[in-house]
Amino acid sequence: MGEAELMALKNFDFLARSFARMRAQGLKVDVEAITGNMTDAQRVWFCERFRRYCEQAQCAREQEKKLAAQQSRTVQGSSELEEESA
Repeated sequence: MGEAELMALKNFDFLARSFARMRAQGLKVDVEAITGNMTDAQRVWFCERFRRYCEQAQCAREQEKKLAAQQSRTVQGSSELEEESA
C-alpha cells in the first residue's frame, strides 16, 4: 500500500468518525453521497469504519444519558433531604 493510499485511508477514517458523530447527534448523513466518488475498496472500507464508529457513538450517547439521569436523581435526592432537615 502506497503512502498516498495510506493518507487517503486516514482521511476516510477521520470522515467516517466525524459523520458517525453527526449521525449520533441526530443529523441526517447520506452515506451514498459521501462515498459516491470512492473506489469499491475505499467504499467498503469507509462503510465498515462508519458502521463501527456509529456503534461507538451510540454507546457513548447512551452512557451520557444514563449518567445524566443518575446525576439528576442524586441532585433530586439531595434536595429532598435538605427539605426534610429544614
